[in-house]
Amino acid sequence: MKKNFKKLPWIGAIFMFITVIIFGYAVIITSHFDSYQALVDERIDLISDTSFNQEFIVEKGGRYFVDLNFKKTENFSNLKCQLDISNDDPNLCVEEDAFEVTWTITDEGMEIANGSSLKTRSANYSSENIGRELGWFDATDNSKYTISFYVKQASADLNNLDPRLSIEISPTAYKDEIVFAMLLTQLAIFTFCAGILIFVIWSGILLLNKK
Repeated sequence: MKKNFKKLPWIGAIFMFITVIIFGYAVIITSHFDSYQALVDERIDLISDTSFNQEFIVEKGGRYFVDLNFKKTENFSNLKCQLDISNDDPNLCVEEDAFEVTWTITDEGMEIANGSSLKTRSANYSSENIGRELGWFDATDNSKYTISFYVKQASADLNNLDPRLSIEISPTAYKDEIVFAMLLTQLAIFTFCAGILIFVIWSGILLLNKK
């Protein structure tokens, strides 16, 4: 019994060591998500009748979304007009607010996808930014692509809102990794609690022996 009692702190330490390994592995898995998502995050100038090309490499295949991100302004309704986003009151918008951009994705010169701001009028929102959605395309693992972006018409005021072209992967592309990381995290919590319990039992036995 005394020999087993002396082993308790070592057993507790082993559980803690296992916790660190499991949790560390979960962190390593989730640390790759950002690199998968932000393939392109490029500051661009929205000047009518201009275009540019950007090469990028896809490590993880899946569905990728093309967006234009802007900083929010106090005049939110006006910004929605300038980006041609569905507005509760379309009468607020004027002709000068016309917005049209197009894009194509090529793989070694062959077009595999294209999109336009005219095909969708939706957006995504955060506390500080608004993302004008422009479409999506499917990519394969370890492939090199080029996006050709053309600004047909846009308000010059939009350049004051730090416009950034974004290409990000759909979260569903790495759902298996997320589930696995969550399971590892739960396992790490279990081993941590087991280690703490062993140390509590060991401390309790020490107090009883002193009495």
